[in-house]
Amino acid sequence: MDDPDSFDTVYVSTYGNEIKRRLLFASPVVEASNMSRLAWLELETFSKDQGWCSDPSAGRWSWFEVGIVRPSDDSWTSYDEQDIIVPTSSESRALPTVQPESEEFMAWESHCNTLAGEDFEWLRGEKEFGPDHEIWTCLQAGDRI
Repeated sequence: MDDPDSFDTVYVSTYGNEIKRRLLFASPVVEASNMSRLAWLELETFSKDQGWCSDPSAGRWSWFEVGIVRPSDDSWTSYDEQDIIVPTSSESRALPTVQPESEEFMAWESHCNTLAGEDFEWLRGEKEFGPDHEIWTCLQAGDRI
């Protein structure tokens, strides 16, 4: 695995029961000629929860999703179709926003951070995005994952 110190850190914070989504990276545009070769996806993160929890029975409040982004506005035009889009830092390069619950964004939970975890750790997706997963039937040419 790569050295975690070499990665750019992206912070996402929220308060109360507000849900906030942040696009951490996006694949190159999926071309029609490559779609039949896509059959498996696994997400691995080096992450941590906030480090404390006042009510463990309320569940986990930090998780990762794998999604399909269907670019439909001008905020994506500055990116080359073959670019893997990643932030250069949490402050200097904002990624295009996606609107949850819209036709341009579909998501499936991959995994959660360890509840009240104080230390960063490598976490592998608990859910498999294998050949029979719904993501592959929803994916269209021109989308990004």
